[in-house]
Amino acid sequence: TSRRGYLSSFPAFHPAVAFAAFTGARRGEVLALRWSDLDWDDASVTIAQSLTDTKDGLAFKEPKNGRSRKISMPASLVAVLRAHKAVQSAEKMLVRKAYKDDGLVFARPDGSSIRPWSLSAAFPDLVRRAGVKRIRLHDLRDTHASLLAKAGVPIEVISHRLGHSSIAITVERYLVVYPSRDRDAAAAFDRLALAS
Repeated sequence: TSRRGYLSSFPAFHPAVAFAAFTGARRGEVLALRWSDLDWDDASVTIAQSLTDTKDGLAFKEPKNGRSRKISMPASLVAVLRAHKAVQSAEKMLVRKAYKDDGLVFARPDGSSIRPWSLSAAFPDLVRRAGVKRIRLHDLRDTHASLLAKAGVPIEVISHRLGHSSIAITVERYLVVYPSRDRDAAAAFDRLALAS
């Protein structure tokens, strides 16, 4: 059950978490996303900004490595975002002129920005209610990268999706070698040796 007034009860909360999980985007990148960054026809998104807390309030800045990136979105995420857009449009109709329309995909019900720390603070409540292993919001990046690696996605593609400046960062920080992948490597070498 959602508690009134908590971020996890806002309509944008669950789509924002889904976006983080399905893209590996950083918390600030998720919250800086604008509808104009989405290409519905191409099922892709350009991650061009990050939202951060500063001593003077919230600020939009470049992503961590200073470069924007365009990545593909799975069809299931596109469906989540389309449904969310309809809910947000209904919110706009209710609030009307009081809606602060900065074009943000994930915003508070009045259209204002969600503070990055509040998204992280609300995430443990979702984890607890889901009854899954305790993880942090940032751990969704690890999960995204590891599952893609397990599925055989090339490391350079994973690195690009995460917005790393080099492949070495991706390998060092996020990838887990699964025993089944290691067995596959041994079997592949066997096939190569027998073919020689």
